Amino acid sequence: MVNIFLLTRGFQNQELFGIWIIYVTSIAVIEMLKNGLMRPPLIRFLSGCKKAVERNELIGSNWVIGITVSFVIALILLTIRVFFSNLITGKGFVIFFTWYPFLTLVKQPLNNAISVFLSKLEYNKAIAFQLINQMAFTIFLLVYFYNGTYQMSYVVLAHFL
Repeated sequence: MVNIFLLTRGFQNQELFGIWIIYVTSIAVIEMLKNGLMRPPLIRFLSGCKKAVERNELIGSNWVIGITVSFVIALILLTIRVFFSNLITGKGFVIFFTWYPFLTLVKQPLNNAISVFLSKLEYNKAIAFQLINQMAFTIFLLVYFYNGTYQMSYVVLAHFL
C-alpha cells in the first residue's frame, strides 16, 4: 500500500502510473506461472527428505531448472521484443519486454531461497527475505518522493532490488 501511494504521488501524470501498472501486472502474471509450477514440487519433495545429500541434490536441481526456465522465458520475451516490436506499442509492455528478461534472472536466487525456507517450515525467514526485498524498493521510493519526481527508468531499475 505504501509503495502504491508513493508511486501515485511521485509520478507526474496518470499516464506514467498506468505504464507502471501494466509493467507490474505483466510481471505478476509471469512470476505466478513460473513460481506456481516450480515452488510446490520443490517444497513437497524437500519437506519429505531425510538425508542432507538428497536435499542438496533437490536444491541444486531446482537451481538448474529455475535458471533454465528463466533463460527460456528471457529468450522468448527478447525474441518477441525484437521480431514483433512494431506490434508492441504500449509503453508498459515495451518496458516489460525490455526489462523483465533481466529481472527474472536477478530474482531467481531470491525465489529459490524462499522455496527452501518454506520447505523447512521457516516461514519467518521467508517473510524476512520478502520484507527486505520490498523495503529496499520502498526506501528508494521514499528518497525520490522527498527529492522530486520519479523517472520511469529509475523506478524500473529500483524494482530489481
